[in-house]
Amino acid sequence: MIRIPEIAEISGLSVSTIKNYVNGGYYSKRGFVPKDVGFPKPAKIINNIRLFEESKIRRFFNIA
Repeated sequence: MIRIPEIAEISGLSVSTIKNYVNGGYYSKRGFVPKDVGFPKPAKIINNIRLFEESKIRRFFNIA
């Protein structure tokens, strides 16, 4: 199980970009724009900490 900062590290994306993927969109000058990129859902949420299955994250980013 991995957290968002670890996902950012292995993917090369920023933490805020990963959070936008998790929330199903991104922010622009006009506000939140919904856009589903098919990012895996958290496997567990404990005390507001989202945990993801590493295998699903690696598959999403095509990382072996």
